[in-house]
Amino acid sequence: MNSLIAARIISGLGIRSLGVISPMAIVEIAPQEIRGLALTTASFCVLGIYENIPASKLQYRIRLIATSVFVFLCILSSFFISESPRWLMFVGRREEAIEVLKRLPGDVEGNSSFLSVVKETFIVSFNLRRLQQVLVLYALAQLSGANSVTTYFISIIRMLRKGSQMKTSEDIFLSGIYGFSKLWFSLIASFFFIDILGRRRSMFIGIAVQMVSHLYIGVFIKYNQEATASMAASRGAVAALFVHAFGYAVGLFILPYVFGGELWPNRIRSFGRALGQTFH
Repeated sequence: MNSLIAARIISGLGIRSLGVISPMAIVEIAPQEIRGLALTTASFCVLGIYENIPASKLQYRIRLIATSVFVFLCILSSFFISESPRWLMFVGRREEAIEVLKRLPGDVEGNSSFLSVVKETFIVSFNLRRLQQVLVLYALAQLSGANSVTTYFISIIRMLRKGSQMKTSEDIFLSGIYGFSKLWFSLIASFFFIDILGRRRSMFIGIAVQMVSHLYIGVFIKYNQEATASMAASRGAVAALFVHAFGYAVGLFILPYVFGGELWPNRIRSFGRALGQTFH
């Protein structure tokens, strides 16, 4: 168990690093009109796990093995891919940046020290406001209750049900359906909300949906404690959990990553993105 915990901590460090580097690379090379879609379509890969891996011990074993293979391929391919032209200009390797720009379009910036990047982030008022927005978005995502619902879904669903108790296997199955629905909600948000409706509208819609579902569930729990809630209201409360997941997918699940990659000026984009991920 101790070795498993240590391995989880080490892999977590790598996963968080990839969470910064991969979106940054997409932001720097993707065209503006599809940038938001490109940042979120990676979630589509998760669909293959639900469709092709049966419910058995292979679910976690294959996931660990597949992750190792993917990381090995990433390390191997890193020797052949082009470096970010912005980073090359940042460190003064201008000629290499020009060669990369012949293949990948992008803007370039002059060289600057790390201290100047930190000062520009925290002293310039516009950049400080960008930092505040990124940190607030990540904080709202954690405080929205979506992670708590996912973690304690079975306990919450038992609290909302009325009548006879379900079996544990049925509770676990319903929890799996909830996770699967979040996957599809994320795909819907990626294809039909972020780039079509815009970032702000998607954010407001998602937060509004979460707020309404929170209010309904809270009112139901109050009346359920007084034994005055009906069976239809109980079913509505269960449905509200899935509505809450939809609102989270549209708003605070995806958009903090999108905003965190797009708000920053080119010269401090990497530092700002990494700072937001560290806070998250």
